[in-house]
Amino acid sequence: MSSIQFLLDPQSLSTKVSQATFERGLAVYRNQQVLECKLLGVNSQEWNIQGAVRGSGRETYEVSVLVEASLQGHITFSAATAVARWVVTASTA
Repeated sequence: MSSIQFLLDPQSLSTKVSQATFERGLAVYRNQQVLECKLLGVNSQEWNIQGAVRGSGRETYEVSVLVEASLQGHITFSAATAVARWVVTASTA
């Protein structure tokens, strides 16, 4: 089984998204709100990142990110989705 090298320059993402989005992503990471993270290498330049993050409240969001990068690790494309996990509770009287 061969391994794919993961080379990524996170700062290069700052030119691809709004400043508010970039700063929010950094805050989530720095505040240890990343609950799960799974990195799937499609090839040396394309990556799928799936996981879960805690929102500003108690919400947990399922996150999926597609990242494409140059051989030097500069992000050339990214797309992300986040969907809230719904917790249903029931009580009986």
